[in-house]
Amino acid sequence: MPKSPEPPSVEETDKYGEEKAPLLLETHQRDPPSRLHTPHIMRRDRLQGKSGIAQTIFNLMNTYIGSGMMSLPHGFAEMGFFLSSGFLAFVAYMCCVGQEIVIRACHISGWRTLTEVSRHELGHWVGVLSQVSIIVNNFGILIVYLIVIGDVLVGTDDRRGVLTSLAGVAPGEVWYLSRWFTVSLVCILVLQPLVLQKRLHHLTGSSGFAVALAFTFGGFMTVLMILAQSAGKGADFQAGLNTEIDTKMNNCGVNIALDGFSILWFAYIGYYNIPPLMNELKDYTSFGMVKSIRIAVAATSVLYFAVGNTAMFTFGDDTRGDILLNLSYSSLSQFMSPASARSLSYIITVGYAIKLMLIYPMENWALRENLSDLFGGSQQPTGWMFYAITYGVTICACLISLSVSSVVWLVSLIGSTTSTIIGFTLPAMLSQRFDEGSLCSRIIVPFYWVLTVVFMFHGLVAQSWILAKESPIYCF
Repeated sequence: MPKSPEPPSVEETDKYGEEKAPLLLETHQRDPPSRLHTPHIMRRDRLQGKSGIAQTIFNLMNTYIGSGMMSLPHGFAEMGFFLSSGFLAFVAYMCCVGQEIVIRACHISGWRTLTEVSRHELGHWVGVLSQVSIIVNNFGILIVYLIVIGDVLVGTDDRRGVLTSLAGVAPGEVWYLSRWFTVSLVCILVLQPLVLQKRLHHLTGSSGFAVALAFTFGGFMTVLMILAQSAGKGADFQAGLNTEIDTKMNNCGVNIALDGFSILWFAYIGYYNIPPLMNELKDYTSFGMVKSIRIAVAATSVLYFAVGNTAMFTFGDDTRGDILLNLSYSSLSQFMSPASARSLSYIITVGYAIKLMLIYPMENWALRENLSDLFGGSQQPTGWMFYAITYGVTICACLISLSVSSVVWLVSLIGSTTSTIIGFTLPAMLSQRFDEGSLCSRIIVPFYWVLTVVFMFHGLVAQSWILAKESPIYCF
């Protein structure tokens, strides 16, 4: 293999124009292949990062917990308690393994981003694959977030949002409560100050608040389940597959299992933010970063377990694809007074919109790095390039989200493919490069390749078949 170019020097100044940017390593000699968690190979180089373990955990959890959490209850209700709980534990473990592979690869090589380590350690075209996957995946996510924020605050053709409900008008009836005005205002007043931050540690406050909102929602769902079960209005215990929820998937356990696994796996996608967060970790050691990953994944799993199962035990077969539809005023009224139901429905909906606004800069981070690398040759844009990319991404995402809402299915289709590459393919290739001959390389990597094939097929062929034929390809 041709000799890779040297990673940037520790003495390099921060191209964002602030203080010196910390690098992953002060020296770049390779460690011998070994298991990542082996204590004696951990490097103890002191770096100039600003984030402690807790701050890193908040940023990681904010990256994980996005709009996918609202679709988890439907997946749990379809799979039943035992299969969903087993899948959750398995996916959490595999997520830790995959992200620790990324940590090891960046720790040994010294490269700062997933695209850089892919390009210089795995070859040019793998770097291109990584870059394109991150750009498509993250830009699609930003568009979806803005569409959902518009739906939540303003409403759709058949449903009013929070603001229009409070004002007593239909969506688009008055200009100051129209979708274009509301979403544009959110982009200008809320999102731009967040995405203009030049260091990830500046986002730890917003990430901490976002995580607090998510756990508050989990607590609310737990209380709601207790109220429903106490009043005898909750759902019965569902142990196994429930093929009666979605008529398209009726009697099709294979499709239910694959969909459920996909929902859970993509609820942990955040590999592209691992290297930048390593870069920001104060008193960096790879053990410290691994510790952050494990705590973040464990805490996120507890939240997912609570939200998924409490919703399933509350609504049962009526669990919707978006749990917010189950938390409307009319639905909550059966468990509490009308006034309380209306207030809580508004609070939950607004809290969800705020959570999406706070995760937006985390998804934007890796997107900006890769766009800068593509157009400017550097993963850290400086000067006018930084502002051009930052403003350009938000303006384009805003305009697309306002122009066409039906793009969501296409974004989901493409996103399932790019997420598979990010979550399965790249970690498998990195493990083969840095852990050759290890237990991980012999056992986990082949499994990752199998998952790559399965979910490439499921994301492209099977989902396209469902859109065209309105029935799953696996069932006859």
